[in-house]
Amino acid sequence: MNVLITCRGRAKLVGKEQERQDIFAPTSHASASRSPQMHALFVHNSLDFPLSMIRQSGVFCVNFLPKERHGEIAFCSRHAGEHIDKFRETQLTKSECEAIDCPRISEAEAHLECELVQEQIVGDHVLLVGKVIRSSP
Repeated sequence: MNVLITCRGRAKLVGKEQERQDIFAPTSHASASRSPQMHALFVHNSLDFPLSMIRQSGVFCVNFLPKERHGEIAFCSRHAGEHIDKFRETQLTKSECEAIDCPRISEAEAHLECELVQEQIVGDHVLLVGKVIRSSP
């Protein structure tokens, strides 16, 4: 199972602030706790755009995609989201999370809707720990 993270926030692009979203692949991820349920992401610190949106909004969604979606996952891993709409470019379907203000990927087999509770710089990565607010299916 492959993972893509979705997030939403305000971004200043070409001098104008607007609401944006992004889809990106973390370097790694893992369950961090069962009680309360938490999920950890390691994100390379060069990914300023999604990191700033997660910091601003305080939420993110973990999308578990089937292996057949490797092309879309590769695209989202290789392209920055500042100037493109990755949902449109990959033809992934955007839907809204149920418990947090964040998009999710409809084609995902499962979702974890998370609230950011901890951030730690670890070398050239940022560790994000989110409390799972809602999981599906």
